[in-house]
Amino acid sequence: VSPELCELQLKKLQQQNYQTISLFQWHQMVTSTTPIPKKTVIITFDDGYRDNLQIAAPLLKKYGFTATVFAVAGQIGKVNNWDNVTHRLGAELMSVDELKEWHSLGFEIGSHGMSHAAMNQIDSTAIHYESLQSKLLLEELLDIPIHFFCYPYGFLNEEAKVSLRNDGYLGALAILYGAQWDPIDW
Repeated sequence: VSPELCELQLKKLQQQNYQTISLFQWHQMVTSTTPIPKKTVIITFDDGYRDNLQIAAPLLKKYGFTATVFAVAGQIGKVNNWDNVTHRLGAELMSVDELKEWHSLGFEIGSHGMSHAAMNQIDSTAIHYESLQSKLLLEELLDIPIHFFCYPYGFLNEEAKVSLRNDGYLGALAILYGAQWDPIDW
């Protein structure tokens, strides 16, 4: 998304009186049965690109919104080496200091695995490694709890869901097509 389109989208949300909440706030609402206010959205960014901090963060602040970035823990400070489809191959990823800055601005950080592996295409040992090691590494480097995971490519399977639950995540995000939503079966 270009900076201009990002700003246009945020401006439209603000003009339509939408508000943002973090995933942690969403989780608290869902688990306490607190109603989620109408016109509430959650904004997320996959991969942890440096331009999320350089471009999106100032725009989010300008419009009074919050967001979550999902960092690929094993690639922090490196470049995208997995995605040629969106033409982001070689795009710079945030460093530890940049992720800390993102968090200091009031934004949330989650895990996107260690290597951006599709969780439905790896064995159970690799699933557990991607899940647990990314959480532990991010928590160690950033000194914050990591509560949420975003499935790389949006792909998941039952083994991945079980591993994430067992590894202490509160929830996980995926791409689901159509009207599918179940806050319990993340």
